[in-house]
Amino acid sequence: MQFGATLGHWLLAHWGALALAIGALSAALGVWLALAPAAALRLDRRLSVWVSADRLAEQLNRRRHSGRFFYRHHRAVGALLVLAGAVLLYTLLVQRTAGWDDAIAAAFGLSPLLAALSAQVLLVLVALAAGLALLLGPLLYLRPSLLRPLEAVADRWINTDAALAALNRPRDGPTRWVERHPRATGAALILIGLLIAVAGTAGP
Repeated sequence: MQFGATLGHWLLAHWGALALAIGALSAALGVWLALAPAAALRLDRRLSVWVSADRLAEQLNRRRHSGRFFYRHHRAVGALLVLAGAVLLYTLLVQRTAGWDDAIAAAFGLSPLLAALSAQVLLVLVALAAGLALLLGPLLYLRPSLLRPLEAVADRWINTDAALAALNRPRDGPTRWVERHPRATGAALILIGLLIAVAGTAGP
């Protein structure tokens, strides 16, 4: 939040210069596209690189089995869960949560109300995590087979082919329109650049 506020202040302080630079760049591209469309479109074709999502799909669709590790070392994992739950429970019951809202407000730059609400949400999440760790830890330590039904429900294979197919579909409609109407596109870029520059001189 502090980074966002700092960035917002910086943009407001330099809005005029940014608007003039963006407007000048847009107008220059528009003039080039209107006067020399062949050269501009040739550069566009050189810069246009097709990025396939097949490698990403291969990584996402590769099966990774982590259950064997947990069942092979179920006592160590169960003990770690119990220890983590005990630490969280100690934090809630002994150390209390006083000062959480102040720490959140200082870290993220939130108002006192939002910081207090965030602290309450964090308190609930920590309590749920502690309860879940103290419940699953002994089961995993003593009888890991009791977690098999839960694993069967949670361990579902999700294929990403359909979702990633949309990323692998070329969408060159705007490019083809520019190739058919380069001078009209150039005129539009010049007009947009002038409007942005005028808006920059008027201030935020």
